[in-house]
Amino acid sequence: MRCGHFIWRNVAMLLLVHSATFGNDLFEIREIRFDPAAKGKNAVEVEVLNLSDQPRLFGMHVYTVALIGPGEVGRGWGTNYFAELEPAEKKWCRFPFRIQGEVENDTYARLRFFAPESREALESEAFFQEVKVFGDELERLDAVQKVAQPASMQQRWTAPSNPGARAGGPEF
Repeated sequence: MRCGHFIWRNVAMLLLVHSATFGNDLFEIREIRFDPAAKGKNAVEVEVLNLSDQPRLFGMHVYTVALIGPGEVGRGWGTNYFAELEPAEKKWCRFPFRIQGEVENDTYARLRFFAPESREALESEAFFQEVKVFGDELERLDAVQKVAQPASMQQRWTAPSNPGARAGGPEF
């Protein structure tokens, strides 16, 4: 189901099995939504549930790769994000990220989820879930943008007959 976002509804069930492998009992990733993707700034939304009875720090590392230029050299970008969740809180977290080149089928975004003790204690190999989404799975921004059409004669504003009225606005 698409509503202007790429929605990966089965990610919670898919990743819970993966989570169990790593012994995560602190967070559940319920849903992941990507805005339509393009070169440059993008965003992903993650719905996360704090399963514990304590306030917890949630961490996510996003890493993207796009193939660019002759020989299609991979150009990557990555960073960490954090969100604090209260006990049993379910929260949507929105995180920006960059894609350095055009979004092609082999472009990908990798999301790794962590339950760090602090922002400084994020260990890159201690993630409890990983999701990798390729360009052919993402809705492309250029596919959803509509080309503006010129206004028809009926839609255009006419100059008002009242000289004190604002030009181009409706007459009252």
